[in-house]
Amino acid sequence: MNETTGWTLGGIFGFLMICVLVGGGMWGCPQYNIYQKTLDGEAKLKQAEWTRQIQIENAKAKEKSAEMLGKADLIKAKYKSRADSIRAIGTANANRIISNSITPEYVRWLFVDQLDQTQNQVIYIPTEGNIPIMEAGRK
Repeated sequence: MNETTGWTLGGIFGFLMICVLVGGGMWGCPQYNIYQKTLDGEAKLKQAEWTRQIQIENAKAKEKSAEMLGKADLIKAKYKSRADSIRAIGTANANRIISNSITPEYVRWLFVDQLDQTQNQVIYIPTEGNIPIMEAGRK
């Protein structure tokens, strides 16, 4: 083989390689774009599914939280009611003890004792029928 034939075969082989590369590119690029868009669509679909799943889990957590808060409020109301009942019984017993121990003499002594602590104050003293005279002689 001579040198010219070598260049000719090399040129033909190079030309064929270029044609194969260009043809492969012309066929491969659209296929790659389709593949790329398919992957992009699948990724967006997965992202939407995860976002929806997260929202569902958040809603479940809020529902569970509201349920637990409702139970806590119910328990608190139950014990508050019980505590209020106990407090009311204690107050009623204290009032009964106080009402049994207060005598007219004790009330007079308490009135006189409080007079020591009053300065420049108007004191209403009940008269007949327990109706006080309202500053009748005041100027």
